[in-house]
Amino acid sequence: MNFLISFIFNLTILNYLFFLLERIDNARILEYSYVNLAEDLNFIGAQFDVNFTYFIFSIPISLVITFVINRFVKFDFKNDEIETLLKKFLYIGFINLAVLCFFIYFLRLYELLSRAYVFFYILLFPFFYLFLDGIQYVTRQRLQKTFFNVLTIFIIGGLTFLNSNFYSSSLDNILNRDKVEDDLKIIAEEKIESLDFQESVVLDDEECSPWVGTGQFTGCIGGIKVSSFSYEQQVTNLTVFENKLYIVFKDGTVYVQNSLNSELELFLDLTDIVHTEFPGMSQGLYDIAFDPNGDSFLVSYSNSDIAIVFSKYFLNNDRLPDYENPVELLRLSNNVKYHFGGSVIWSDFFDGYLVGIGDMRENIMPLVHSDALNTTSYKGKIILLDSDKTISSPLINEHGLYESIDKIVAYGLRNPWQISEYNNRLIITDVGSQFIEEVNEVNYLDYEDGNYTSVSFGWPLMMGDELSYNFRERNKDAMTRLDGKITDLYYWESDVIEKADDYLIENSKSPLLQYDHFVDDNTIRAAIIGGDFIKNGTGKYDNYYFFTDYVESEIYGVNVETKDVLIFPVTFVGNPTSLKGSPFQKDALVIGYANGIISSVELP
Repeated sequence: MNFLISFIFNLTILNYLFFLLERIDNARILEYSYVNLAEDLNFIGAQFDVNFTYFIFSIPISLVITFVINRFVKFDFKNDEIETLLKKFLYIGFINLAVLCFFIYFLRLYELLSRAYVFFYILLFPFFYLFLDGIQYVTRQRLQKTFFNVLTIFIIGGLTFLNSNFYSSSLDNILNRDKVEDDLKIIAEEKIESLDFQESVVLDDEECSPWVGTGQFTGCIGGIKVSSFSYEQQVTNLTVFENKLYIVFKDGTVYVQNSLNSELELFLDLTDIVHTEFPGMSQGLYDIAFDPNGDSFLVSYSNSDIAIVFSKYFLNNDRLPDYENPVELLRLSNNVKYHFGGSVIWSDFFDGYLVGIGDMRENIMPLVHSDALNTTSYKGKIILLDSDKTISSPLINEHGLYESIDKIVAYGLRNPWQISEYNNRLIITDVGSQFIEEVNEVNYLDYEDGNYTSVSFGWPLMMGDELSYNFRERNKDAMTRLDGKITDLYYWESDVIEKADDYLIENSKSPLLQYDHFVDDNTIRAAIIGGDFIKNGTGKYDNYYFFTDYVESEIYGVNVETKDVLIFPVTFVGNPTSLKGSPFQKDALVIGYANGIISSVELP
């Protein structure tokens, strides 16, 4: 009984410490430790699932501390002299310090750990333990055994209740929220049936949340018509080619729909090489794009080595994929399993494929890494593949070694999930970090005489049109290095070799449009999902780029000429993953969702 009450008491104190640490900087301290743990489990090939909670750390620490103290130190208030009690008091403090330091190092909890909280915990712990033993001694002397046992059970119950609340609170973190259930598989040999639209829903009296961002908000548009149907697999992307809709499913299959109400037919099955088993949603088959002749296509996917792969497949005489002779154009490893990117399109302007690649950094501390601005790295870029054209980029890296990649169209991006071309423009939607979502533009008319130069959008030095540390929630001192700069990169094109920050700030392009995450207590927009132009329309929505957000039930349209912004409220269907202009209806969009739903949206 003494061991149990000591253990629960120690666990409660330690959990309170972790509870306080979790409140610092939106729990980034503990989430970084969770990422370390997840990487360790992945390294040893663990086949079990883990709920990330600080109980993973607090339980073993409390067990060891309780065992060592109960084994070697025990207060005897009746017989011990003051000097002996003081020595035991100090022994308890040193035992706690030694065990805690060991686990902090062994479990890699030292990253960004708050020294103040840990210091006060170490300082106060022996006092807490003295208080616990003192209370037990006094109550044991003054109460009958039955009443003492009842009081002990009551205390254990109260501490257990507190720890259950700590546990429930600790489960709410990014890693647990990013988990998805195992995907249901589509039988590749069968066609997907039941394509009839459900009864259409017309939205007449919906209200829009305020627009908090750049551009000019010009209207909340109701009266749209939504029709939906559902599949058993996550839709990761949609592609339109030759007036057909290609639906990309996460598991590695692509189905084609030839007309509005026709059955889907299997076009491509890469389930044998597409990997979807590591945690999170950034995995699977990402996208497909065709060359203009329809003789070949490019796909992007994650493989079993946790790399993003861009492979080109050819069509045989029956206009079906030839699985025997694919050409791998690019493979890039991603050890942290975040921000793969994966969007692919055929570029008429560059006469080749454009692919989007994320910065491949976790959400916890992306700002200390500068791969997206390093022009000798593919990460955080829009890259031109399978084209004879070359693009000049300034040499920006840490050591001045190697040469800049000559296929970078745009760099300084976090997770460019969708890209599209329209009227001499390349539109890039970039998923932001905490505060800002971006619609970026590369204007092809800015190129002079066929001299192509890459365009920087500044991440992680910039967020939208602001410096990253200008946001009040950011700690400038923590973000900047001893020289006052954020990045670890140098600009090697000038006579004087200097840090690249000033060059990048001066030469990075602001977004065409940006919007804030926080709108009000009822509305938080969190991850931009692009995006397309309506090419099969009546002209009413010419020049409007349409996109949506992973969290909010809204469709947005921005006129790329005037920056006018329209909002179309829709009922909640799920979390969207892709949006394209419909090939079957005028002034209509098609939206795919993570829960397998596809919606057809007719605009008024």
